[in-house]
Parts: sequence; structure tokens; C-alpha cells
Amino acid sequence: MKYYIYIFRHGETYFNKYHIFTGLKDSKLTPLGLKQSKIIAVKLKNKKFKIAIQTSSSRSKDSLKEVLKYHPECKKIITDNRIIESGYGKLEGLHHDTIIKKFGIKKFNLWHREFNKRPPEGESF
Repeated sequence: MKYYIYIFRHGETYFNKYHIFTGLKDSKLTPLGLKQSKIIAVKLKNKKFKIAIQTSSSRSKDSLKEVLKYHPECKKIITDNRIIESGYGKLEGLHHDTIIKKFGIKKFNLWHREFNKRPPEGESF
């Protein structure tokens, strides 16, 4: 028997839109984020799901909610924060420009996207 896994990210959040470090903080979907969730929902509508996995964040739940509108066959939803975004530690909730002004662009780039570099009290990927 073949099994397929479909992985998708949540739509745009207000923290994404306004360049704020999110990490473990909750941030709601923007209208664009909701539209993006609806687009992925349509793209996946002909697939069959038995199980769906989300995090406890509203962005994850709201994105999955749109997808599951096409999947009455999905009877099990698991909430598991092991798949939540990496924690940005002391940077969470701060605007990117604030971090750049305080620590410089080089540090910002290391903390924002570098695979092995941890932000202050945060996690690496």
C-alpha cells in the first residue's frame, strides 16, 4: 500500500507581513494568508486524507481548516507542536529593523535564516 504525505505551510500572518519575528508566538492570518490557504485547499481537493497534523497556533489551524473543507473523509486531526516553527527566543515579537539597528545586518541574517546559528535564547533549525 502506498502512502502519500502532503506538507504545506500556513498562509501569510500579520507578523510575516510586518517583518516581525514570529517563532513560537501566535500571529493570525492576514486576508492574503487566508486566500493562500484557500488556494492550497483547491490544489489538494482531489487528494484523499485520513489524518491531518497541525500545531496549536492559529495560523496552522486556520490554514488546515480551509484545506479540510474539501476532505470530509479526514476523521483524525492531530495537534503536535514538534512541527512548529523554530523559536527565535529574545527576538520573538521584535521587528526585523529593530534587530538590524541593534546588532547589524550580518547578525540579523545569521539569526534569521542560517541553519546552524541560534538567536539569543532561541533555536537553530
